[in-house]
Amino acid sequence: MQASRANGQNTAPARPFKSVHVSKTLIMSDLKNKSEQKILAILLTDIAEKTNWGSPNGWNTSDFARLRELITDASGVQLSVTTLKRLYGKAEYSSVPNRSTLDALAIFAGAKNWRDYGINLQAKEAEKVPVIEERKTQNSGVARRKILPAAAAISTAILCIIFALSYTNSTDENKPVAYNSDDFAFSVKTVAEGLPNSVVFTYDAAAAPPGAVVEIQQNWDAERRQIVSQSDSIVTSLYYTPGCFKAKLVVDNQVVREEDVWIKSEDWLAVIDTEPEPRYFSDEEIRHAEGIGVTPALLTQKGILQSEKSPPVSLFQVRDFGDTRVNNFTLETVLRNRADANIFPCQRAQIILYCAGEVVIVPLSAPGCIAENHLRVLDTNYSGSNTDLSAFGVDFSENVKLKCVGTEKNLTIYLNEKAVFSAPMHAENRLTGIRYNFEGAGIVADLRIENGEEAVYFVELLSRF
Repeated sequence: MQASRANGQNTAPARPFKSVHVSKTLIMSDLKNKSEQKILAILLTDIAEKTNWGSPNGWNTSDFARLRELITDASGVQLSVTTLKRLYGKAEYSSVPNRSTLDALAIFAGAKNWRDYGINLQAKEAEKVPVIEERKTQNSGVARRKILPAAAAISTAILCIIFALSYTNSTDENKPVAYNSDDFAFSVKTVAEGLPNSVVFTYDAAAAPPGAVVEIQQNWDAERRQIVSQSDSIVTSLYYTPGCFKAKLVVDNQVVREEDVWIKSEDWLAVIDTEPEPRYFSDEEIRHAEGIGVTPALLTQKGILQSEKSPPVSLFQVRDFGDTRVNNFTLETVLRNRADANIFPCQRAQIILYCAGEVVIVPLSAPGCIAENHLRVLDTNYSGSNTDLSAFGVDFSENVKLKCVGTEKNLTIYLNEKAVFSAPMHAENRLTGIRYNFEGAGIVADLRIENGEEAVYFVELLSRF
């Protein structure tokens, strides 16, 4: 039996930088050969040098969250914070860096992809071939001047061919096999009510050939995969936050089975993602005259110091909203980031809609910070670096009203009664929960969810807007 932990941005200032040491605990043993392991270690060092944030040994969760945003902006691939922490030896996690992860890292470092980075690196190493001092012997001077440059060129070509063949072979080996889902079994079971909560995954992957990579993906994020033993049948995960997730049994990168993991919040739940474990707030602590949420005063009272590296505060309402689906719903909410603008100048907030295995993420921030915002509509990401998300820059000195309307064709987002964004959306996923993330602190004043014309959830916490 195996066990793991499952969970669930601040801009990190530049720090003095001299050299980068990549932790020896880096999990790379599953890469195809030692050459690729060495290349990945160098790539991670190059990335750390590019950030100029100092040694990764001193990075915290906020730094890795910021790195994730930078990599997404450069590559269009959204890696998880857990994956990045694992690669730098900051988290225990037994998944293998897949090709899309390696490509995203390489693109951020300035290459076209992982293969291109490796070939360029091998070429640079070949250029470092030491020049043998010429010996002036009769009839040999001209020959040596020709042979040495030629040897360097041949070495470069050989090394590039070796890496190219290594890449090709590993790619061929990783080509997905057309597995029959009927040959596999997969089920999930929660063991308690409330949070934290453990989930038991029972699986049967005996039909996979010897050497197949068997993984369990815990939610919508493909980077959140855990390698499991093909000969085993049970693995458990500890969930600290609620949500509705689509867990998957994956064999050789092919999803063969799916099951819903639905961990409800009962009512409102407030959490701050501190290390090593999150901290919860009681219902009495989060209910105020102005709404539901966590204030700076409450954080001070609980002894939680506020700084630009503080983890976000999250509010959850994960429950049964009936047959409310994304192609026919309206959500209206009023919220406000209550963080000190002197500590958190961007005053970021996210509204996350859980949609039966997928998510909609609406980002809000101070107007000057919209370039680093990321909006997601089910399986499509929109980055502030190449999408105009300026309308999501708001003034949190006042309450902000957000409205989302889903139809059979698209999702339209309104801010303070004005339509600001519309994206195509052709899906029928059920709405299973809502989550608010606040940088620093935040309050939710109103929330109303309608299924067509019928209100399925309504809480008016603050009558004025």
